[in-house]
Amino acid sequence: MRELSQLVKGLDLIESNEFERSLDLFKKLIRDKENIIFISCLFCGLISNIKKEYINSEIYLDRCLNIINLSKYQNKHLRKFILNELANIKYKINDYKAYIDIINLSNKIKLSRDELKSNNLYISLELNNILSSKENLTKKINNVLSIILKENKNNYDLINDYKKLISTDKKESIIKELIYKSNNKLNIGDFKAAAKHLRRSEKYK
Repeated sequence: MRELSQLVKGLDLIESNEFERSLDLFKKLIRDKENIIFISCLFCGLISNIKKEYINSEIYLDRCLNIINLSKYQNKHLRKFILNELANIKYKINDYKAYIDIINLSNKIKLSRDELKSNNLYISLELNNILSSKENLTKKINNVLSIILKENKNNYDLINDYKKLISTDKKESIIKELIYKSNNKLNIGDFKAAAKHLRRSEKYK
């Protein structure tokens, strides 16, 4: 199947850090069948974020959410992941109120303990009937996704390092305090400060 071979080619390009070429290929794949459109839009959104093309990234990720909403298959982890990516884009373009609104929407999605432990749930290919039977391709997609996520993260994250050293109770206490500060700032209309505190609380989760 031509679409699958092109999809694999696009994933290979990402593994080789050729983000520009992979983005061009995924843009072309969006014109193909629905089961390819979702994955192509997702990678276009994530790669555009790497390239700091935030408006384009937002458009592609919004389209992913629309596909999920219209699908009979529901993947809570994937929906939450995309919402979080959209929220972070809003923060980067200084739309702090939108960041708060989207994070609050994401936080309403509750995941089970097993879902939270899993590292392979970002792209559960339930949305794609053809691809769901391709176990090796599923693994490759998730591997490539992890490459993109690492590319989007800071090399040095003080909070991430610190939370590894503290207890669960301490983390929960910090989160509660940051949310309290965020709500106080929100009540006086200081969306930037509210978003900053809320974003820090998310990093402790």
